[in-house]
Amino acid sequence: MIKAKKYEGVIEAVHYAPDGNIDWVRGYERRGFIFTDMLLFSRQTLLSRLQEGERFYVGSRKPHMGNDFVLHEALRLEGKKGGEHVVAGKAQGKGDFLEGAPGYKSNIAILLIHPRCDYWPGIFVSTLGLP
Repeated sequence: MIKAKKYEGVIEAVHYAPDGNIDWVRGYERRGFIFTDMLLFSRQTLLSRLQEGERFYVGSRKPHMGNDFVLHEALRLEGKKGGEHVVAGKAQGKGDFLEGAPGYKSNIAILLIHPRCDYWPGIFVSTLGLP
């Protein structure tokens, strides 16, 4: 019998808003015994899922092993209710920080949708690294 994974998602990269909080994260979500393709989660979605007790980790998918991941740090909530921030690893202080996840901070995010989405519904995200 195949054992279910003990976590609901893996975060691969994070995009920070100009205020320092998470704008969105890129990751994978467990659905039964398998994981989805890349998904974008807003900060609010991630925050509500963590508040519900779901477990997410910072990590990356192993090459050619669609259901296996290299896990680094578990995500957790810190702060008072209503003012929580999302952290991973030994991060301390005020604001969101996911240790181990590549992060991008910019004022502009450009979403490009693949022109041939009839057979490949991919979304590419390009950020301009502005201060």
